Amino acid sequence: GINAEYGKEKSKAKKDKKVKKEKKEEKEKEKVEEVFFSKSISKSESQIESCLSLDMNNNELDEDEEAQKSMEAEGEMEADEEEKEEICLPVSSSESYSSTSLKEPVQQAKPRVSGGYETIVSKQQFNGGWDLKNAAQLSSLTPQQVNQNKPQDVSEGAWTTAFVIALLEVFFASSKSIWGMVAKKAKTFITKELTQQGLDAKSASLKADNVIKQAIDFVSGH
Repeated sequence: GINAEYGKEKSKAKKDKKVKKEKKEEKEKEKVEEVFFSKSISKSESQIESCLSLDMNNNELDEDEEAQKSMEAEGEMEADEEEKEEICLPVSSSESYSSTSLKEPVQQAKPRVSGGYETIVSKQQFNGGWDLKNAAQLSSLTPQQVNQNKPQDVSEGAWTTAFVIALLEVFFASSKSIWGMVAKKAKTFITKELTQQGLDAKSASLKADNVIKQAIDFVSGH
């Protein structure tokens, strides 16, 4: 009988020990699950927070881009307004022929002769005339400046020759007895040029005198 009782108690103790062990395992399992669950929650929360912060950053970037675009648009509008103001500025009469004009007028310049009358005489052509290039060099002017007072009904050769005669008359009048024959030959050339335009000899000679007088007025600044 004692052995039977001892066997029952031993069996019960083994059973209790097994139950305790199972309960302990369940608790440990629950603890592990709880830790895992809490980690999952914290991880989810951190993901949500990062997503939210990313959205906020994106929104801020969008707002910055919109603000920048708005500022650029305002800047372009202001630049357009400034350009319109510059375009619409009234131009005074004194500025209408400024150096920035598309079509600049030929500036009125006074002829200057650096050499003596010998240099002028040496440049005379065989036919009695002077060409535009030599006339410009002798007077320190540009070809355009030499031609700016040329009458429309007079050829270039006739005008440039009259212009060089005017240089002699204005700058070397005291030596006219020396270069006088050269000027006479030059006037003959001008008269011939005018007769080729349909004038008779007498009218051409009178006109030649008039063209030379115009050239003298131009050279002397009258």
